[in-house]
Amino acid sequence: MDWSPFDLAAVDAYRDAGNAGRFRSDLRQHRQHGKPLVVTEFGCCGYAGAADRGGLGWAIIDASAEPPVLDGDYVRDEHEQVTYLRELTDIFEAEGVDLAFWFTFAGYKFVSGTGSRRDLDLASYGVVKMVPGGPGSGYQGLGWEPKLAFGALAQAG
Repeated sequence: MDWSPFDLAAVDAYRDAGNAGRFRSDLRQHRQHGKPLVVTEFGCCGYAGAADRGGLGWAIIDASAEPPVLDGDYVRDEHEQVTYLRELTDIFEAEGVDLAFWFTFAGYKFVSGTGSRRDLDLASYGVVKMVPGGPGSGYQGLGWEPKLAFGALAQAG
């Protein structure tokens, strides 16, 4: 393929249990054409085991339930989200990635609720969690509170 018309290469780069062993080499392949490499999405959710699910970490919601609930019992682990952020930013720097964007600021529809299966924020990649009537309430009466990844992302910048 002739890459000369393109200014950069962009890729979503989610590391998970299935690609962890080849994650760095996959990134290097995207640099072969000599264009700046931009990671347009990376991240994980904030529950134990989410890093191994990478880009599919959100798929723990039972959408057939009304209202939606989690499809099982998950343990909040915001440290896992921070560790993933730090590990991947280190990898991106070492592999010469020019720019990377965390996915996402907030999972606006994934509201943190009471009870283990109602905490939909666990399925969110957001660095903040949406809470009913919380600080900065606006979007549908929801506010947000920073998660541990919020501060870690600020430090990474």
